[in-house]
Amino acid sequence: MKQVDGHSIFVPIDDSPPKTSVTPERVELGELKTLISSGGVVLVDGRAVKDFEAGHIPGAYNLPALEMETFFPQFAAQVTHDQLLAVYCGGHDCSLAQILAGSLAKKGFKRLKIYFGGYSEWFLGGNPVERGSGKNAARK
Repeated sequence: MKQVDGHSIFVPIDDSPPKTSVTPERVELGELKTLISSGGVVLVDGRAVKDFEAGHIPGAYNLPALEMETFFPQFAAQVTHDQLLAVYCGGHDCSLAQILAGSLAKKGFKRLKIYFGGYSEWFLGGNPVERGSGKNAARK
């Protein structure tokens, strides 16, 4: 067991990320802003609903990594497999984003990037944030 954002999750003995045929690329803050302004990316926040509602990158969908199977059907009804997804979580090592990106890859999403700076880098950089449910996949 491993603690991720206050939740206990089972981790394989070798503690390696999920093995998929897709290896998500890293996206840095500057590139992410360019993708957002061009409309060329779908933002996916992998944090818990309460964290998402407290603040998230404007326009992001909430798809909690630790509840992916519950939230995925509503998310999949709104996003296509050919769209570029930028997945993020709270920041630092972005373990939730890595878990979520692996799950999305297994569901057939091939265009994936991980924003390792996450919400903390975005917020601390003085960038705009939204509060509330926004595009919460569970409520849309």
